[in-house]
Amino acid sequence: MVARNRHTTVREVRDLALGTAAEMVAGAQGLDREVLWVTGLRATYPLFPDLDAGHLAIGSPEVARRIDAQLSLSYLINELARAQAAALVIDETPSQDAVDLANELGLPLFRVPPSSDLRQLERETLRAVLDREGQEARMAEEWRQSYHELLSARGAGAVVQRLAEEFDIEVELRDTADNTLQCAGKDGDGGHLGKRMADYPVMVAGRELGCIRVLGLEQASSLLPIAARQAAEVCALEMIQACIRQEAEDQLGAELVTDLVSSHSDVEGVLGRLTRQGYDVSPGRRHVAIALGVTAKRASALDSIAAGLESDLRFAARREGVCTLLLGYQDTRLCLVSFPAEVSDQRVRSWTAQAAGPLASRECRVAVSRAVSGATALPQAVQQALACEAMGRRMRDWSGPLYYADLGLYRLLLGLRDQSEVQRFYSDTLGPLVAYDGDHNTDLVGTLAAFFEQNTNASETARRLFIHRNTLNYRMQRISEIVGLDLDSADTRLALQVALRIHSLMGSGGFVVQCAQDGAGIPRYP
Repeated sequence: MVARNRHTTVREVRDLALGTAAEMVAGAQGLDREVLWVTGLRATYPLFPDLDAGHLAIGSPEVARRIDAQLSLSYLINELARAQAAALVIDETPSQDAVDLANELGLPLFRVPPSSDLRQLERETLRAVLDREGQEARMAEEWRQSYHELLSARGAGAVVQRLAEEFDIEVELRDTADNTLQCAGKDGDGGHLGKRMADYPVMVAGRELGCIRVLGLEQASSLLPIAARQAAEVCALEMIQACIRQEAEDQLGAELVTDLVSSHSDVEGVLGRLTRQGYDVSPGRRHVAIALGVTAKRASALDSIAAGLESDLRFAARREGVCTLLLGYQDTRLCLVSFPAEVSDQRVRSWTAQAAGPLASRECRVAVSRAVSGATALPQAVQQALACEAMGRRMRDWSGPLYYADLGLYRLLLGLRDQSEVQRFYSDTLGPLVAYDGDHNTDLVGTLAAFFEQNTNASETARRLFIHRNTLNYRMQRISEIVGLDLDSADTRLALQVALRIHSLMGSGGFVVQCAQDGAGIPRYP
């Protein structure tokens, strides 16, 4: 007997040697029994030479009956169970009594076609028992080659389909953001509830690109993990190519956006590059730029979210003759939309809201520029969308897409070029109060903001801040003393409200910083 690290089970013998030709007719509860050896039925006594516990028996009941009519299949099952045999393989259809007995005793009973060469089957089964690792390695190589040919001819989807068909299971190819790229199998419903599943990582040079997920493992073959690992290894080739293409497209997209908003670039040359990428810049068209940003939690899913937004946008505007182009730019994605001049701003807002509305949340920011006329105005639309999205990162509440046209006073602040004057105005008005809060760990800036948000209604402000009216009056007096301004003056109130808007744009540091290379005015926030 050959020593092995672990014994082969009846289930593994079925998968490695018996194959699909062997039908299991009874004793499924014994599939995990260990198989130590294989013994064939002989035409002389003893019928199973050297039979011992853990042996898998193979033979024709007809041969036994020729020796002695009393040697029924039920008798053989009883004797094998008494000897603690692992399983029995026969070449005839068993009687119901024999099936019931095998089930009762927990002895796995398999039936192969009457034309089967039992001697050859015995040798193949013994080979599987003695060299399970070698058999698995050979099968793994066969699967790898088969899947590689499928990948070359028809792509990863065909590999997923083959794996699902071979093992009668559901299979999904998923990326690291847990998005389903390909799926195939029994139901195709994508539902995982109540289904046993396992994930097999798709790895390249230590980098995980996704996984092969298999569902419906209740009756799965013991060879499934081997095949699934080969499928994952092969699919990695296509996924790494997709990653390389995406990274190249992101780089090209970033360069294109940078050139688009640069005051020193050749606009006609940039528009030519857009045309070569399939974007319609023909005369008489209007354009909108949509910027998409996400939180760090959703960063890995940014590309798939952006692709979904573009798809939903095309669907919402399917009757408008739109043309779209998705570009990557730093940590955002930019969707350019070209449409006929006769499409109204109201219609544009309608289908951008329909496409972006479900996405806009605390984790996803969707910002929409004004609609501009002519492709030469695209830089303006791109700057507006990026500025709007960047400003949205500082906003407390985000519900639905943020439109540049709705920014009100913020548009003036974002458009200012003399940043030093803006900083000086801020320092002269709100600066002392900000400094006081920092030194005394107070929030008088928040009190002032709440006061204006409640239209200077002191009672409502006190209620909003959960403080007494007298406490509010004391705070407002201190604010007036610190800033050195009369809060009853309309001009003072307007100045302070503008300063608060600047403060919301500043965050914890400086105001809007010009684009590092060309001063295009794309906002950056610390």
